[in-house]
Amino acid sequence: MVDAIVQKWLRQILRDESTNSGYSIMVRQLLVIFYADEALIASRCPHQLKEAMDILVCLFKRVDL
Repeated sequence: MVDAIVQKWLRQILRDESTNSGYSIMVRQLLVIFYADEALIASRCPHQLKEAMDILVCLFKRVDL
């Protein structure tokens, strides 16, 4: 279930740019690493990091996680 949430989150974060180029500029600005039950999300832009975390938290709340 977590994999599905992370995939949906990445689609929301990358938006339409990812469909055009495979990876967007946002990927280079937002460091995202998921491995098993560990995750690292980082950015030099506080606004971008907050937006990414808000979306991720909302998605996990939808499934009571």
